[in-house]
Amino acid sequence: MANQTVVPPGGQFQLPASSSEPLVAFRCAPAFRPYLEEDGKNAAFVIDTPIVYQYIQGAAPISLPSSNSYSSSSSLGKLEYFSANSTLLYLPDTTGSVVKTDLRTGALWTRPADGSGGDFTPFIPQGFYVSFDTYLAKNLSLIDQLKADGFNTIHPIPPYDNATNRRAGLYLIFDMRSNYQNLTAVAQQVQAYSSLPNLLLWETAHEPDGNSDPFTAARDTYDLIYQMDGYHPVSIVLNCEISCSEDAYPIGINATYSPVWHTECTPDFGHCGCDNCKGFLWDIRSRIQTYKNRLEILGYDRTKTVWTTPQAVGSGAYVTSHPCKQRVLILVRDAGTGQLLPLGYNGLAMGLTSLNHGATGNTTTIEGTAPGFTGVVTSVIQPFLVDPTATFQGFEYGGVDAGLWYNSTAYLLIVTNLEGNEVYVPWGAVGLGAITNSTTQVQRIFSVSQNTNATGLNFRPGGVGIYTATPPK
Repeated sequence: MANQTVVPPGGQFQLPASSSEPLVAFRCAPAFRPYLEEDGKNAAFVIDTPIVYQYIQGAAPISLPSSNSYSSSSSLGKLEYFSANSTLLYLPDTTGSVVKTDLRTGALWTRPADGSGGDFTPFIPQGFYVSFDTYLAKNLSLIDQLKADGFNTIHPIPPYDNATNRRAGLYLIFDMRSNYQNLTAVAQQVQAYSSLPNLLLWETAHEPDGNSDPFTAARDTYDLIYQMDGYHPVSIVLNCEISCSEDAYPIGINATYSPVWHTECTPDFGHCGCDNCKGFLWDIRSRIQTYKNRLEILGYDRTKTVWTTPQAVGSGAYVTSHPCKQRVLILVRDAGTGQLLPLGYNGLAMGLTSLNHGATGNTTTIEGTAPGFTGVVTSVIQPFLVDPTATFQGFEYGGVDAGLWYNSTAYLLIVTNLEGNEVYVPWGAVGLGAITNSTTQVQRIFSVSQNTNATGLNFRPGGVGIYTATPPK
């Protein structure tokens, strides 16, 4: 409130000390979690040895050869030894529901959601949040429409019952936000729903930021779920800058003054609807990258995955303008009212920018009905994101955020203009300097307010694009 005393909240993330000498953060993790008995002969570990200059988790000094040393045994110096610990989750085979996490890429691997059995395949969730009791329960046909639109995941907001659990072959995110601190209720829910063939994962707390919820509550729930059910991942959604699923909503807000509480918003006080945001698309890039950086610092970069929840809500207490009305790309169905609304470049740019910075899941608060766009994600983007052999590079040029994947055969390029200006970006600035003929070597998959020419990419404000490329070797 305006007359409330400012009390520093504390709890800020502590960055590690710097080192003037090189350090190695020797780490290992199983390639998948969990492994089943049937995987016993194929289990593998991933070894990471990043050279860093901060005392992140597990970092230790290492002696590196000088740049002019020869690569021979006589120049390598003395042997050095490093060690790391990891946990291998090895569970009995089951005919029930199992969702694996590929710790090489962060992607999930699932069996068919209809319970028909079959092999595990990589899976990138595309879905949305929806209020169950006030909307979905009154219109269950929406679930079938979601499936027809190409979506594969639904996240009902409780309270809800079993009515949504088996319809249309959609994967279910089971939300415990209303009672996650009641461990007896959590145990009952896990017992009742863990065998559902379409259960994707558990969500414990939803934005338990600040000091209103006990700091140990989410961890206690996490530990209990894994004691009872190690076959499904456990997630948490945070608004403040921690991890692991972000839902920063920066568009259409006043980032410096709260219209709800009538106070300024500072690092120590005030709530403007988006923690530590500036009110621009850059906030999404910053938030995702911050999460990824902090997971690396804590040693969780392999074992924790970041998802994104792009802003797609209409006007509300903190949002004074609809984030998705700037340019019409596709129609969306509002999850609360069922009304069709235009989805502009902001909504799409937030999701694509998140992918460029390591997000491997996308659940939002509306249902998009872009003809074919969900198919683009599944058929074009997903194969690169789930390929453990694919390389990735990120670029930024003139306010354009770019991600470039290479799978030894072709490139995937995702570009978003995060500024409100027209921008030209040469091919070399996004890692494709080898392009000699954009007509034959670059394939447009999807673009809005953006096109290409012989030497690069042209962007109007908010332009987005998805391309594949096969430049000469």
